[in-house]
Amino acid sequence: MTTKTKLAIGAAALALVIVIAVVLVIVTGKDDDTTTASPAAPTSTASQPMANNGADGFFNPSADLLGRKVMHPNNPAGQALPQTAPGPRTECDPAAPVTSPTGVMIQTTFDTPNLFSTSDGPTKVDGLLARGYSHSPQGASLAAYNIWQRFQLGGDVGTAVLKNQAVADPEVMKKFDEQGMSETSVSAETRRVTPAPSAFRVLSCDPDFVVTEYATRYFGDENGLFPNERWATFRFNMVWQDGDWKMQFLKGAASASVVDNLTGWTTWAF
Repeated sequence: MTTKTKLAIGAAALALVIVIAVVLVIVTGKDDDTTTASPAAPTSTASQPMANNGADGFFNPSADLLGRKVMHPNNPAGQALPQTAPGPRTECDPAAPVTSPTGVMIQTTFDTPNLFSTSDGPTKVDGLLARGYSHSPQGASLAAYNIWQRFQLGGDVGTAVLKNQAVADPEVMKKFDEQGMSETSVSAETRRVTPAPSAFRVLSCDPDFVVTEYATRYFGDENGLFPNERWATFRFNMVWQDGDWKMQFLKGAASASVVDNLTGWTTWAF
C-alpha cells in the first residue's frame, strides 16, 4: 500500500462526515444540481451486485488496513451469525464505557464494511437489509453503523434502508418517493478498503433512544501521513421502534472532528 493510497483512504474516514452533509442536501432539496445528479457508472468489474442471492457461507477472508480480519460472504447482502447470550456486561452506565458486543465480525457487504456479532445481531439478512438487533446500546451501535453504510450506497439499497430502518419527516419520505435515489459515486474499491470504525462510545442511553459516536482511523492529510494515530469521529441517533433499532434520520449527525486517543471509548471485540 503506497503512502498516496493510504492518504486517500485515510481521508475517506473524515470524508464520511462530509458525505453525511451532502446527503442532507440531497434529501432536503437545498441544492437542485445535487438532487438531479445522475448515478455514476460502476468503476470496478469485480464489484458485488447490489442484490441478495440467497447464498450461505463465506469465501476466503482478507485483512483491512489495520490488520483486522475481514470476511466476504457468498451472499453480497451479508451472512447472519448464530447468536449466544452475552453474559454480564456494562450497558447504560454513565460511569463506565459499554461493553463491546461479542464475536464481532467485519463483513464486506455490497463492497462496504458492515459489523456483525454473535451477541447483538443482526440476526437475519432480509432482502437488501441486515435486521434483528438486540434491545441494548450494543445492538443500537451495530445497527447505526450498518444502516448508515447501506443507506449511503443509494439506489435500491439506500431506498430500502430509508423506508424500513429510518425515522424521517414525512416531507423527506415524500421527496424520496417522488425523486428516487441515485447510487453512490464512490468506487467499489474505495468502499472495500476504507476501514470499519476502530471504536465507539455511547453518548446518550436509555431503553428506546441511543446516541453512538464512532472513531475511524484517519491516516493523514494533504501534508502527509500523521506521525501519531488519529481518528475521525461521527455519530448517529437511534430509536427503538417496531421491535428493532431505526435511525433518526437527518438528526444528530456530528460535524467532522478528530481525536488523538481513544480513552473512554470501546474497541470492538473482534
